[in-house]
Parts: sequence; C-alpha cells; structure tokens
Amino acid sequence: MPSGADPLTTQNLSNLSGGTHVIRIFLHIVRRDDGTGGLTTQEIATALDILKQDFEPHGICFSLAGIDEIHSSYYYNSFNTSKFYSLIQINNHPNAIDVYLLGRDTPWGGGSGGGMASGIPGDALCVVGNGNSFNAPGVTLATSRVLSHEMGHCLGLYHTHETSFCQECHSNCSVCGDKVCDTPPDPYLGFQVSQPPGCLWLFSSSDPCGAPYNPDTKNIMAYTLPTCMDHFTPGQGLRMHAMIAASSLLQQVVVPNDYFLQNLVVAPQQSYLYDALTTITAENIQVLPQGSLVLRAGQRIHVRPSATGLSSQAFQGSFFHAYIDNTCSTIDVVNNARITPLSDRNTAPKPLTMQVSTTSERLRVSYTLPQEGEVYGYLYDIQGKLLSAFNNHHRRGTYYHDFSVSSGIYVVVLYYRASSGRYFIETQKVAILE
Repeated sequence: MPSGADPLTTQNLSNLSGGTHVIRIFLHIVRRDDGTGGLTTQEIATALDILKQDFEPHGICFSLAGIDEIHSSYYYNSFNTSKFYSLIQINNHPNAIDVYLLGRDTPWGGGSGGGMASGIPGDALCVVGNGNSFNAPGVTLATSRVLSHEMGHCLGLYHTHETSFCQECHSNCSVCGDKVCDTPPDPYLGFQVSQPPGCLWLFSSSDPCGAPYNPDTKNIMAYTLPTCMDHFTPGQGLRMHAMIAASSLLQQVVVPNDYFLQNLVVAPQQSYLYDALTTITAENIQVLPQGSLVLRAGQRIHVRPSATGLSSQAFQGSFFHAYIDNTCSTIDVVNNARITPLSDRNTAPKPLTMQVSTTSERLRVSYTLPQEGEVYGYLYDIQGKLLSAFNNHHRRGTYYHDFSVSSGIYVVVLYYRASSGRYFIETQKVAILE
C-alpha cells in the first residue's frame, strides 16, 4: 500500500521525453546456513531473463552489478514482513536496486510465498516461495512475473486495483486508482482468475460510476495468477520513466551516460564493476592479484595516465575485463561476490592501523591486526610501477615489514583480510629524501 502522496504529478508525465533508462541491480540469493536450498544457476538466469523480457519493450533495461549469496536458515526456513525489512539491510547497495530471492520451499507467513518492495518508488525487493496460495501450484515465484511485479513497484507502479487516492472509473483515471489511464478499472481480482490461457475473472460487478468492470487479468500489476501475468501497458511504461526521472532515490541506481574513474585500488578478493551508457575514462587504476575489475560501456573505454603520470596496471593473478556492450539489458556474472554467513555480521574487526617509518635505505611498514588474518603489502613508485610485495598470515598483534628503497616518492598499499571475511585497505604516500 502506498504511504503519503503520489510522488508524480500530471506535469511530470506530460513533460517526459522518450529514451532509455538503464537500472543497476544486484542479486542476493538466500540459502540455508549450510548453503543448501535456493535458486539454481539456471533459475537465476531465468529470473534475469524475465526482467529483460518485461521491461525492455518499454525502454527500461537492467545492468547486473553482481550476485552474492546469503546463508541464513533464519530467513530461508520461514519469512514475513518483519524479516523483509531486516533482510534488505544485508549487503545492500546505495547505487543499485537490491533484489533478494529465496527458494520455492520458503513460506511467507501463513501462505506458500509472496513478494514485497521497499516502497513506491523503492530500492529493494524480495520474492519468496511458490504459487500454491495463488492458484499457481508448482510455480517458483522468484522465476515468475511476480519478480517483475515487485520491480514495477520499485519503479513507481501501483496495483491496478489501488484505492488509496480514490476509486477509479474511466473518467478519473489520471487521479484515481493506479493513475494510469490505459489500465482499466480493477475491482481487486484477489487471484480469482481462471487458469491460462483464458485467465478470466470469475466474478462480476460494476465500478463506482456504474459501468461493468472489465479488468485486465493479464496485467503484471494486477492480483492475478502468476501464470497469467503477461505485460505492462504503454501508460505504465511511461509512468515508470517519469518516476525514474523525478525520483532522487532512483537517480542513484540509474547507469550514467559517462563515468570518470580515478585512483582505484582493487585489493585481493575484491570485485568491482563500473558501467556507463556511453564512455568510461579511467586513470591510475591498480588491480592487485586476486582482485577483479570489469569496465563496461556502450561506446568507448579510455584508460589513460593521470595528469601526474600515474599509469594503470592489472597484476598477474588479477582479473581485468573492459568491453563495449550497447545491448539493452546486460548480464555479467563475473562480478559474483561473497558468501555471507550472518553469524559474522556482529564480529567485524576494528579497522587496520598502519604506520610508515623511513631511513635513507629502508621503508618500514608497521601494522596492527585486531584479529587473525591475511596481510598483503605492495610498494609502488610514483609512476605506479610495482616495486615489491609481501604476503603474510598473522595472528592478532603488531608486525612490520621492511622494504629496501633509495630516495624518491613511494606509495604503500596494505590490504588486510580478517578471519571473519571482512577486509580493510590502508594507503600512504611516502617521500624519502637524499
């Protein structure tokens, strides 16, 4: 149900020009504590393909920023509205719509499954369970158009039976109901629809103006059977574009036309993806061993030295991929992220501390670890060339490493991956005089 006034006005809609919006999404696959249950690789691909099929005809595309797994029997074994609001706080992203998908055997409250969005508009959604409670037995909701229904909410669509503003007749369609005039008045279908291909409403009644209801039983935003959901209308597509353009929340998740990337260090076990509709320009990018960086643009990617002469490097054992892709929706699974056991959430170490001392021939890096973990150290010259590196596994405590140096300007990068799986990076520029 919507809360407060509709963020859009008739003026928003009338001033909208055509074009394409690309929305960044991040998938979270929820499984049990031991990693069992949840969607298969093929089911994940099916879910992404459904989004592409339903939104691309309306000029709305998706850029997959990554996929991770959340291992938690607390969420997987049973779900409800309260758990929804806590789940969407886990591994969320300020620059993407976070999509949380649970398996077909996860019940929601007293039913077999369901879906929910964080708001209209919203930046998170969840789809859970199966369609047994919705006259769609055997349907995994996460691989059905229930996913598109919840994404529709995130992008500004109301239910076709919405009554919060006023009850809809054809004559008041711009201010009542779902505020979309090419969706007919809807009495609230309540899943009382025959099986496809007919998808006929099983009852009859009249709207507030006395006209017989003739609801669209195949509209994705109706409470119809998941197996009947088929389409958005052109008016719904227009409303989504207007909401994307007007909402400060959604502007955070839109892929920009151009992007400038500078002074990035991708540490071991880190994975980044940057995307732009037209051009990415990158300066002084360092992809360390076991790090992963993907640059994706529609027309041009320019990796160049910085104004101070610092160059970009991808070191042996790292993954760096830059490519041009101007298709509407892009699925890029090289950015698969971490698995997060929730027992680690409250045991995060305090940040790494590092100190650097020098003599004319030595640069000493001292560091303190709050818990056991792996430490990677890298020494660069001012041109960005890697001069030396080390890797140690330590228990909690204070340690140091000496680099042999001469006079010059250096950059020290220290990466610490704690036993909990959390990571921290410290960098420092050092000048050694003659």
